[in-house]
Amino acid sequence: MGFRNFHPNIKIRLAVMFVTNIVSSMVLPLMAIYYARKLGEGITGVLLVFNVAVGFAAGFFGGYFSDRKGRKRYMVGAEAVMVILYIIAALVNSSWFVSPWITYLAMVGISICSGFFGPASDAMLLDVSMPEERKTIYSMQYWLNNLSSAFGGMIGAFLFEQYLFQLFLGLAVVGLFSVMVTMIFIKDTYKGTAEITAAGEGEKTSTVIRLLRNYREVLKDRPFVWFVIAVLLTVSVEFHLGSYISIRLSEEMPLQSLFGWLGFPHAFTGIQAVGLLRTENTMLVVLLTLFVMKLLRRFDDKQVMLTGVALYITSYSIVAYTNHLPLLVLCMLIATWGEVMYVPVIQAYLGIIARADARSSYMAVYGFTFRGATIVSSLAVIIGSVLPSWSMASGIFACGFAGVLILLRILPALDRRKMTAG
Repeated sequence: MGFRNFHPNIKIRLAVMFVTNIVSSMVLPLMAIYYARKLGEGITGVLLVFNVAVGFAAGFFGGYFSDRKGRKRYMVGAEAVMVILYIIAALVNSSWFVSPWITYLAMVGISICSGFFGPASDAMLLDVSMPEERKTIYSMQYWLNNLSSAFGGMIGAFLFEQYLFQLFLGLAVVGLFSVMVTMIFIKDTYKGTAEITAAGEGEKTSTVIRLLRNYREVLKDRPFVWFVIAVLLTVSVEFHLGSYISIRLSEEMPLQSLFGWLGFPHAFTGIQAVGLLRTENTMLVVLLTLFVMKLLRRFDDKQVMLTGVALYITSYSIVAYTNHLPLLVLCMLIATWGEVMYVPVIQAYLGIIARADARSSYMAVYGFTFRGATIVSSLAVIIGSVLPSWSMASGIFACGFAGVLILLRILPALDRRKMTAG
């Protein structure tokens, strides 16, 4: 089943996400550098953690309300506010006025809006898709996200320092475009459960109480909770590349030439090796995703997922230990191959697990996987300061392997839901 057969909502969302991700990738990943330069490195970490925490908390409210009231109104409302905040960020980074603190407050507001927008947008894709479509949908979404990040990241690296005002205005323009497209072309097929819920709980029950009850019901779904933990442990393996592995290579890896035999004598430092591995990962995802999806289409999803995860965690564990540059590059190739094998299948299983009447709430809880993986990778930096690299590599492998064991444990329950999903 190809792109032409998808529901119009899916086609529109994939196209709009691609455009918006290109522009956002020019700015948002580099804001940490902006804060460090303007406010100091010491406070930047605290500000970033707070921003992530606020966005995560907002996701719980966004998931709850979009399940009760429908998806479209929160997508439009959140992006409309984001347009205003991007304009404010542009104005306070202009030639006549610069305020990093107002910029940060605008970014916090954008994080809150993203918390409302994300679960509603993710749930909308599930609302209008069939289980057999979702692997293809998530493969395309995964590919487009990486392609847009690659384009946006390269352009932003050249424009961010000198043209931040214009980039923020560009984000506002693209955001306005997204709002208009959503308002005019997106059809909200899910109307919400507000009336049913209100009748069952009583109108006098406070919103906070109803929200807590809602997520209590979600957390009672044991297979889903274990699924979130399994994915958290698995993806945390890759998150170490941006923390512990980066620090280790910058301190331990000697100068090495990778292409000397081809007449390119440039010797890579540890920091440059990290940049090379990141670039390799992004470009390989872009080049391999659609090819691997077609190549493995005839194989069982469960076997593809488990094989991909095994390649992924084993290769990243070696990257966490070795300082041999050619081996690092080879392991990143294998890890990325495993990544493009398992990620679309994991996402398709997520679509099966989430209850139709609480999909946004499920997506909000699932968002903890990436924030939790960030916490795990941050703790690894502290532990890695006292343990040798072979111990850290073993620990990273054990963490990923634990995720695999949990997946194996809950797969029968997931497969039963797959049989009854519609």
